[in-house]
Amino acid sequence: MADEALRALLGRYAQANSCFTLVADMAESEVLDRFGATPVPDQDDVDGREPLIGVKRVGRWALVLEPNSTQGADSEVLSAVSRGTVAVSVHRALDSHVRLSLVEDGVVVTSLATMSPMSREGVEPDRLLPVLREFGLAGEPGEIPAGGDVCAALAVVQQACDVSFSAQWWQGPFMVGELFGSRPPRRDLRDGLAESG
Repeated sequence: MADEALRALLGRYAQANSCFTLVADMAESEVLDRFGATPVPDQDDVDGREPLIGVKRVGRWALVLEPNSTQGADSEVLSAVSRGTVAVSVHRALDSHVRLSLVEDGVVVTSLATMSPMSREGVEPDRLLPVLREFGLAGEPGEIPAGGDVCAALAVVQQACDVSFSAQWWQGPFMVGELFGSRPPRRDLRDGLAESG
């Protein structure tokens, strides 16, 4: 079972329809743009109007916190966000299903739903297998499954990305952006995806 300290840090986000995405080596404003969000200059937290996302840079990683949206779980958005870098996403749906995805330079390396982790997808579906085993997310015989435990999935992210989540990650101020429906990623990024596909 994942660390209870991480569950305490997440607070209400551990139970809600939330998405958490880490993006390497990218400015917060660029992350918002790639997510298709419009900056909200006078706001620095994600509580309030919906749908808002917050971006906060900690070291080399930018955390994208989506308390009520799922852009970071969308494969097209993740491909655009990860172009030229790495993105890792954990989405917890209202039905407690959790999806973990690792995307590098627009390509899904591995993606799995923690309720059926044996069905991993991507160009290297087993890339995170040793870490998944450590946290009960590999779906192997005799394993006590972590299932919909968002904290177990985030513990995998911590180890895979060599980060240590602390209160600094989850508390504001954030650079806040507003999502408008399913606004597609920037045109130049979509064109790049089409050329590479």
